[in-house]
Amino acid sequence: LSARIGSKLDITKISQEMGVNRITINNYLNFLQGTYFIYLIQPFSRSADREISGRPKIYFCDNGLVKVITQLNMGQVLENAVFNLLKFYGKVNYYQKRRSEQEIDFILNGLIGFEVKETAVKGHWNNLKRLAGKLRLKENYLISRNFVEGVKDIIYPQFL
Repeated sequence: LSARIGSKLDITKISQEMGVNRITINNYLNFLQGTYFIYLIQPFSRSADREISGRPKIYFCDNGLVKVITQLNMGQVLENAVFNLLKFYGKVNYYQKRRSEQEIDFILNGLIGFEVKETAVKGHWNNLKRLAGKLRLKENYLISRNFVEGVKDIIYPQFL
């Protein structure tokens, strides 16, 4: 699971890889969530039914622990760290446009969008603004480790 940080979970694929049924995988995931080892976030939708039916994304409780378990790229480490900070401020979802790669990594309380990139470019900012506008989000921010020229509302993390 740790290699899948920030990815949508496919329970069927995991059950095939592990050689156990989907119910067992769901039980394991429920246990890991119940012990706060992992967090599963649902896709954002203005419809509760659609939100529940989507595939969740997975995040771990601690980056240090994950680094011991597996090797991650810096983008995954950054995204997991941002999630671990946001979860204390309310409900966290993600948004991905159907049949498209366009996404917003995190939507906090249905109001604020956050896109996380190790190295962001102006195109990331433009996509975030466009999607956030369609979703009627009040605020949106790009979080990036590396400097981006010509972009406002960018957050440079100091915790990595």
